[in-house]
Amino acid sequence: MVLLFLWIGVDAQMLPGIIKDRSSNIKLEDVSVSNQNTGASAQTDKEGAFKIAASLNQILIFYKPGYKPDTLLITDMKPMIRYFIIENKLLNTVEIKGEA
Repeated sequence: MVLLFLWIGVDAQMLPGIIKDRSSNIKLEDVSVSNQNTGASAQTDKEGAFKIAASLNQILIFYKPGYKPDTLLITDMKPMIRYFIIENKLLNTVEIKGEA
């Protein structure tokens, strides 16, 4: 008797997207995009565009210094547009007094 095992794997597809600044609508360059499930990563180009290997129900993490980090659960493989919000970290006022 011969047993035949068949593995049906879910292959990742290339998921495209664009990252923009929410307030100015400017496309953002150098945004890091990583797939939390597989470790795959990508970075946006001058046009804010990226492509990353991903599958349904995986989580993408988006990061750019100066902006709030973002995460996304992939529910479809359609091209996406994500809008980044500037992270305002205001410092307390410092008063400097000097003697002449």
